[in-house]
Amino acid sequence: MLFHAGLALGAFLGETRYVSDGMLMATAETLPKLIGDEDVQAGLVYPRLQDIRALSAEIAAEVIKVAALEGHVGKVARRQLDKGPHYLLQWIKAKMFHPQYTSLAYMPPGIEA
Repeated sequence: MLFHAGLALGAFLGETRYVSDGMLMATAETLPKLIGDEDVQAGLVYPRLQDIRALSAEIAAEVIKVAALEGHVGKVARRQLDKGPHYLLQWIKAKMFHPQYTSLAYMPPGIEA
């Protein structure tokens, strides 16, 4: 579950057209690197779910890098990659959906839920 979002995000933003074995391998190799020292000390095998957005961005960046090496990354992602890994990661984070939840019930001013 933790890597699916990053894999899909990287393939979508990278305009890769398909997911290769190399992209899957990059995803599998990146996930353990994202486990923090505190989590390792606590005995966790996977990163915490609360960090899913950051994890997805990091995994997506690795997927795009592999797609570029394999020769099937889109022009826009290639330009971001050519700027450097920091720019690629920032671009990915800027393209991510940021949900904003609003109340389904109208509350007149002065009334708190």
